[in-house]
Amino acid sequence: MNHFKCPACGGEQYTACDTAKDCIYCGNEVLEKVEMLNSIIEWDEDGYPTEESLEQLEKVLNGDLKKAIKAFYAALKENYYGDSAVGLTKKEVRGEEREVWEYHTFGWSGNEAIISTLSQFPLWSLCLERYDAGGHYYFKPQAPSWMVRVEG
Repeated sequence: MNHFKCPACGGEQYTACDTAKDCIYCGNEVLEKVEMLNSIIEWDEDGYPTEESLEQLEKVLNGDLKKAIKAFYAALKENYYGDSAVGLTKKEVRGEEREVWEYHTFGWSGNEAIISTLSQFPLWSLCLERYDAGGHYYFKPQAPSWMVRVEG
């Protein structure tokens, strides 16, 4: 998964491709590649998440809470379809329009494997705001503040 940022509007996009052009937000033709450190999911040559990276994700999710939260949200940025399938948006949640992080699997089994791994972690039920049939998931844009509060 590669991360690109538009220098004109600041919009961020993700794609499995090594290059990208044409910002989906403003149409600017030039996008800058952002170095992604510690990508949580590794993809094989066929576009599927590797079993090793899913197993590593599961280990992190079941470990230290702060690392688990970071890994949970990092995994929600990983998607075979890139920026067209993930990002911030506004959706109706329980009768109120809210800002949410959308994740669309589009039925792709690789994306479904990521969602399946995440759904086994308790943070799933705290952060999932809405699910629509067909693999359309909407999460709180960040973990609840009471979970990440720093004592001291």
